[in-house]
Amino acid sequence: MPYHFGRFIYVNLSKGLFKDFFSQFEGDTEQSKLGVTLFEVLSMYIQLYNNLELRINDSINAKRLTPKQAIDVLASYSIAQEGTNTLYLGLTEVVMSQLEKDENQDEILSLHEIEMLLNYFPHSIWQQTDVDEVQKGKEKFYFPLVYKIDQSWEMMSNDSFLAIVQGLVLAGNSIMKE
Repeated sequence: MPYHFGRFIYVNLSKGLFKDFFSQFEGDTEQSKLGVTLFEVLSMYIQLYNNLELRINDSINAKRLTPKQAIDVLASYSIAQEGTNTLYLGLTEVVMSQLEKDENQDEILSLHEIEMLLNYFPHSIWQQTDVDEVQKGKEKFYFPLVYKIDQSWEMMSNDSFLAIVQGLVLAGNSIMKE
């Protein structure tokens, strides 16, 4: 992650986001070692992801994210299932805009990154909207992935092959042109 994201997290943590997260066990009292409930911990987790999402959206709008960073953020938010459609679409736009400009796509998308995108990306966002611009974005998102897969069948290990096929199955009819 870029320096400003790390600094943002550090500042929020030093302000006491996790203040009193754990309390000391006090002698004879049968108090729990945890100072907060699970609900409070989860709400802090969600708050942190929401705050980071705002910063990431600011970085997307200011064009400060590289495609590699966008792929990492996309995978992280997809795995955590905490992102919004706006975030996911913005991140895919960052990745795809670079792929359109750059003819050397191998440096941007490795087979491992394609596997991460196919397996973790919430493909259902394409079905949640019928806006023509989003549907065109869907084509721009999947075409370079499928093209790279098609060019790489012979070079794939068995593990990569299975992971890619699993991702294509998860993508389902999202990768097919209607």
